Amino acid sequence: SCWYYVYLDTDQNPSTGFNAGGWKMGADYRIYIDKGVTCIQKFMGTEQGQDVWGWGQEVNGAQTIKIAYKAEVLECVVPRKDIKETNASEAVDIMWASWAESFDSIPDPAEKPVTHKYSPKPQ
Repeated sequence: SCWYYVYLDTDQNPSTGFNAGGWKMGADYRIYIDKGVTCIQKFMGTEQGQDVWGWGQEVNGAQTIKIAYKAEVLECVVPRKDIKETNASEAVDIMWASWAESFDSIPDPAEKPVTHKYSPKPQ
């Protein structure tokens, strides 16, 4: 069995959202991907170290997430409205984690998040 989390720091503020300790980001949302199940989860904790997430209807559900993966590449398409991003938002920070029988799921605190810049909005 193997599953993936894609952590999203939508406000790009490391002092808000989930932080597993030493991360250079605070995740406001995460995408959970497992065999047959994909959903968006919203951070619901009151402190950064709390691993408390809401999901399903609370954050517009899994029906809007499209995923594709092959070999070492995973692609996710999530409508920006589902993670409360607006046209004014310019970017989101991303970290990912996976779990299999042989390795841990939490990203190394020394890892720097990847910043995804949104395409310019149409004129």
